Amino acid sequence: MSPQGSKLTIIIRVKEVPLSPEDEMPAHPTPSAEGHYWAKLVHPHHEPEGEEWASYDWEVVQVNYNNGTGEDQWRVYVPGIEPGQLIDAFIWGPRVPDFNQSS
Repeated sequence: MSPQGSKLTIIIRVKEVPLSPEDEMPAHPTPSAEGHYWAKLVHPHHEPEGEEWASYDWEVVQVNYNNGTGEDQWRVYVPGIEPGQLIDAFIWGPRVPDFNQSS
C-alpha cells in the first residue's frame, strides 16, 4: 500500500482528574477590611506584554486601604508583582488569621 492511499486515525481519550482539596476552596466575599487573604489573581491590571501574572494556585495576598473610593478604595499586593492590583481582579478565599507573637 502506498502512503498516498493510507489514512491514519488517532483517538485521544481524556481522563478527568479530580481537583486537589486546595483547588476546591469555596468562594468567599470580597474583603472589606485590611489583612492577608487567600486569593487567585484572575484579571491582572497593568500587566506588561509577554508576562503572565494570573494565579494558577491559591496564594496569600495583602489587602490595604488606599484612601480612595470605588475600585481605588483597596489595593492588593501579590508577592513577586510590583504594582498593587485592584480588588476586583481576584477570586477570594478566606482571611488568614493575624499572627499574634507571644512574649
